[in-house]
Amino acid sequence: MVLKDLADHRENGFEAVVAYNEAFGQYNYPVDNRWHVSGQLSFNKTVSKVTGIGNGYDYTPLVGFRGINRAVVKGAPLGAIVGSSYRRDAEGRVIVGADGFPLVDNTPKVIGNPIPDFVMKHSLGLSWRRIRFNLDLQYQRGGQVWNGTQAALDYYGRSAVSAQWRNTRDYIFKGVKEDGHVNDIPVAFNDPVAPLEQNRWVRYGVAGVAEQYIQDADHTRVNNVSLGYERKVFRATGFKITAYARNLLLWTAYDGNDPQQELMGIKGGNGLDFFNLPSTKNFGVTCSITL
Repeated sequence: MVLKDLADHRENGFEAVVAYNEAFGQYNYPVDNRWHVSGQLSFNKTVSKVTGIGNGYDYTPLVGFRGINRAVVKGAPLGAIVGSSYRRDAEGRVIVGADGFPLVDNTPKVIGNPIPDFVMKHSLGLSWRRIRFNLDLQYQRGGQVWNGTQAALDYYGRSAVSAQWRNTRDYIFKGVKEDGHVNDIPVAFNDPVAPLEQNRWVRYGVAGVAEQYIQDADHTRVNNVSLGYERKVFRATGFKITAYARNLLLWTAYDGNDPQQELMGIKGGNGLDFFNLPSTKNFGVTCSITL
């Protein structure tokens, strides 16, 4: 094993936190009848950039596969998503081949950024008498994921997309032909008389054109919710029981499972989804007695 300096990396960011704690109502000994409200709201933003890289080490993969991975690329965020894309002309228009299907550019390019624009978290606590309720929420804006699971299901004809579109005929892809003229070649996605290799999805391989499967990772999550009861006996002895649920709910426009899950459980593998397992939910009850 040889250790070498691979790249220079700069990461800037900030976190703003606001906390509050209020009580409403009248205190009556020995039972506190007031409502207590406490909480914390945080806002976190991080900007990452590879500022320099050793000779010959640009586009070095960090985690992933040969054709799609998170890599070190000069000028891009550290761990940017790198993969195949459609061929484009100088104006950015997709180039369509003589058979009417878009052409692929297999030269690795940065096609996505898994780092979110910002993350907001809110923790809320409510208590009345001996009962306490806690709720932790998280909202992530931005960040992207390569949905390789969708690509593979399309390839094998097992996805809802392939089921919906497999009988499509006379479809004209938006773009230009190699001679620069607007594409006007109609195609069939699944021509029964043509070889299987010419199928709309099979032709691009199991991973498909990676650029096509980049999706937004915006989501809102209920990280934790709990309800507890606490009672003191003879001032020194205490009894507490709490029921909790962790990772209870997730709202996301992402078509896969949890957009924060890591590829094969590898640290830093978030942003790549190839049959990643769903995130787990935890439910339980804790009980404690202090003497």
